[in-house]
Amino acid sequence: MSLRDNAQISYHPDLLTPAEAKSLYEHVKQDIPLTHGHYVMFGKSIPTPRLLSCVAESDISDSYTVTPWYPFTPQLNDLKAKLEKFCKCHFKYAQINYYRDGKDYIGFHSDSEVKEGEFIASISLGQTRRFVLRHKKWKENCSDKEEFSLKSGSLLLMKGDTQKYWKHSVPKQLKITEGRINLTFRNS
Repeated sequence: MSLRDNAQISYHPDLLTPAEAKSLYEHVKQDIPLTHGHYVMFGKSIPTPRLLSCVAESDISDSYTVTPWYPFTPQLNDLKAKLEKFCKCHFKYAQINYYRDGKDYIGFHSDSEVKEGEFIASISLGQTRRFVLRHKKWKENCSDKEEFSLKSGSLLLMKGDTQKYWKHSVPKQLKITEGRINLTFRNS
């Protein structure tokens, strides 16, 4: 799907089988350290409204991450290899977001560390959640908004100038009681 200002989104609902997705969900939840990240707002340290982690093939301290990084596990390395074959590129690391239930969320943001020509490959595991994109000039044109339901085992690719001109969010969904894990693979 092409969006305004050279933003490109592609959604692949069945990259992983249900069994693969369930196994990876349990692996990440049980075997990867997940903690609150913190960001500073108005001089105060605020915990993220979800749990985070990061896996990488080598030290990524020069990249954006708000949590310590850990080496790719064999299972996540297999997933990385599958994605690299599918996307025809190399990924250095993956940010991990664990939304424990519908109260956990991430507000509208863009990933400024993504360099020109690079993209994000986002894998969803667990509970289906809403994913909303809106143009950075959304207040001027409210129709510049797209929404997806990201199901377990799906892949969402954000390419082109998506990060430059668009923001994205996983909003609260208070009726959801199950967890969702999102792995965002990056090559910068």
